[in-house]
Amino acid sequence: MDHKILGVVTLLYLSIFFLHILYFAVKKEKMLSFMWILLYITLGLHAAGLVARWVESYRLGIGHAPLSNFYESLIFYAWCIGFVLVILKKRLTFPIITMMASLIALGFMGYASISSSVERKIQPLIPALQSNWLHIHVITCFIAYSAFVISFICGLLYLIKWKNVVPPKEMLEEINYRSVVVGFPMLSAGILTGAVWAHYAWGSYWSWTPRRRGR
Repeated sequence: MDHKILGVVTLLYLSIFFLHILYFAVKKEKMLSFMWILLYITLGLHAAGLVARWVESYRLGIGHAPLSNFYESLIFYAWCIGFVLVILKKRLTFPIITMMASLIALGFMGYASISSSVERKIQPLIPALQSNWLHIHVITCFIAYSAFVISFICGLLYLIKWKNVVPPKEMLEEINYRSVVVGFPMLSAGILTGAVWAHYAWGSYWSWTPRRRGR
């Protein structure tokens, strides 16, 4: 069930991207209003797909949030990008930013859709991951990463001179600042909760290895 919902979500992200292209071709403001409505619908369906996968894990007797493997990380990352766009909506008055962000979300969803059947299958968690710290750590980190996606887009657009499409540099700086204000505290929280989780799971808060064995 979750795969069908997420398949529809992928098509909706594609529709949002093409709606932006159409807007730049005809320059009708009503299309932007429709784009935001479509984004809200997409975000809601995306959340429903994640919840359906969560419920399915309980039906299988596994019972964990869909945050544990590469496939689930990709689809949750895409959801977080849409969520951050909604948070920063009042600042995102130039559609080039939402277009690029939706394209990145579409890329994550598309790549997830071609993942192997093993990756897409709901699997039991290893003992180290069986902790509520998993939810807190992953959610805070991915919201931070999504905010930094907006920051990255602003930095990239800052280098481009394309009148009537790219926002003024002052506005890009403002949006960049707002996204970092969201991202930096969330990433700090993610690092701290990750350290607490590491101590809970392996007995130490920090290790000079890029990844803990078994994660």
